[in-house]
Amino acid sequence: MVVNIVKKLFSMTQQSTEQPKLLTRPLGLVAGDICIDSTFILKASERLNPEDASVPLYHLVRSESTYGMSHNYLKVLKDTIGVDGVNDNLYRLDYFNPRHVTVLKQRSYLELNNGSYKYLNRVDHEGYDSAQEVKGLTIVPDFVVIADYCKGRVTPETASSLVSLCDTVYVDTKAKDPRAYAGCTVKLNDEEFKRTKDFHHLFKRIVHTKGAKGCELIYPDKPHKNIYLAGSKVEPVNVSGAGDVFFATFIGCEQYLGLSPLNSLLTATAAASVSIQHINTYIPTFKEVIDARKKYCTGT
Repeated sequence: MVVNIVKKLFSMTQQSTEQPKLLTRPLGLVAGDICIDSTFILKASERLNPEDASVPLYHLVRSESTYGMSHNYLKVLKDTIGVDGVNDNLYRLDYFNPRHVTVLKQRSYLELNNGSYKYLNRVDHEGYDSAQEVKGLTIVPDFVVIADYCKGRVTPETASSLVSLCDTVYVDTKAKDPRAYAGCTVKLNDEEFKRTKDFHHLFKRIVHTKGAKGCELIYPDKPHKNIYLAGSKVEPVNVSGAGDVFFATFIGCEQYLGLSPLNSLLTATAAASVSIQHINTYIPTFKEVIDARKKYCTGT
């Protein structure tokens, strides 16, 4: 099945002459912060707030809660890219103990009469957990994914331990001082990219996400290899978790499908374009990613 899916993926882009290298189930390790994402869909009430008429009164239409942050990486690598049992070789570092949640995010959206949504607010409850432990790890991973949102799970010592586990480390970090991730492939959004410019020379590669403006893959010591892609022409409904979906897809394409950096970026852009069309963080299916990549590559 993997062979057929990958052949279909490549048949969509005429300019691609790359032949996919189907890899033998590399062992991955996902570590870092984990949150609970809660979404509340509200509807405006027809009556006034009896306590204060100047304060809007809403009715709860529906709500849902899911794990996020590092869990988004786990879900994409397991369920979107991890086809035909590849996901069996994905290890979670002390994962689903409830005390490991570092933040609870609550987002509220107002459902409008035309079926669209207005983002009202977000409330964060932080400080739920202590540092993540790496000692006693009994596996030797082929690649490591670190989701460091600076919520307390990944201390400098934890980061150093994780980076030393293997040569292939992917990092999504909000750290103001990311020197612990020297030699890694690091994802940075626009704000993070500007803030960490003095450290760029330390990284193996930089995946710079620029929202609607696209993305670029930067090789600090080999600028001739840099790749830039324009953004997809999709109107976003919600962008929460889109960066996670993008980077996780990029990682999965490189590690599980053996795609080139260019084709991994193309596929990651397609995955993010699907994710941002949904309320709350949405993990797309592989078919949705294939269909979106076809539209993106053909400009339709």
